[in-house]
Amino acid sequence: MTASYTEAERAYAAGFMDGEGSIMIMNGYGRRRKDGTHGRYPHVVLSVGSTDECAIDWMTERWPASRHQFLPKTGKAKPLYVATWTAQRAETLVWAMLPYLVIKQPQAMVVLACFDTMVPAGGNRLRPGTLAFRRYLRAKIQAMNKRGVAA
Repeated sequence: MTASYTEAERAYAAGFMDGEGSIMIMNGYGRRRKDGTHGRYPHVVLSVGSTDECAIDWMTERWPASRHQFLPKTGKAKPLYVATWTAQRAETLVWAMLPYLVIKQPQAMVVLACFDTMVPAGGNRLRPGTLAFRRYLRAKIQAMNKRGVAA
């Protein structure tokens, strides 16, 4: 999965993610199913933001992502550029960065467990117990990402 990236690219991406990024498990919001339930499920999201568009360009040229630009409400701030990876793209990026992550390596290890529960797009519903396991992983990563002083 990581053979096409140089060691320097993988290390730079990891440093950028450690400093400016987020590794999360978030709830998705699917359509209402025939049985009346929602297709709401925890899934992996990686995100990195910067006011330097060149840094986001560099990342998305190597690891394609969804890109967004957030304009400041006043003229005193720069625009914020954000790249977001989900599903297979997120998994590829995590594996590429894993040996070089320092700060966010524990979060990366948690999301790898979530990737193990993924089903192919258009595939069957989640196996019994999988949703509960993903919710457990989501709670675990939320505790890791919580702001404030560590207890």
